[in-house]
Amino acid sequence: MSDQPLTLAVLAQFHRDVILPDVERVVGALELRMDARFDAVYGHFDAVYHRFDRLETEYQMLVAGLRQVEERLASVEQRLASVEERVAGLDARVAALEQRVADLVHRVAALEERMSRVEERLEDLGQRLTAEESGQQRVALRAELLELKAQVQALEGRLTALESEV
Repeated sequence: MSDQPLTLAVLAQFHRDVILPDVERVVGALELRMDARFDAVYGHFDAVYHRFDRLETEYQMLVAGLRQVEERLASVEQRLASVEERVAGLDARVAALEQRVADLVHRVAALEERMSRVEERLEDLGQRLTAEESGQQRVALRAELLELKAQVQALEGRLTALESEV
């Protein structure tokens, strides 16, 4: 090599024959290593994209489920409001019924008191019939006694009806 003059053509030839194959071999090896690393990175990106797709699907399912829960909750709230209105109406009706029951109890007590007075009169009349009266007065008193007994029976019927209402 010493006999050739050092020219640009000689340097280019040396570069092509000696340095370029070495550089190509080193660069090729680096490219192979880089390709393997890029393949690994691409694989990781694919895995991340796959997880994002799965997460997006789950998110959409959660949103749909939440929407259904909200709709059912709204339905339950409407039904609860309806029940509350009905309960408020029932409260008024219960108060009215309680007042009617109190009135009926008062009326029953009054009827029982009247019935006890009628029974006392009956006993009184019965005693008077046996001790003092005779003939025609007995007939009149018996008629009055029968009438009073009929009234007592009518009162007992009304009392039974009132008790069944209560």
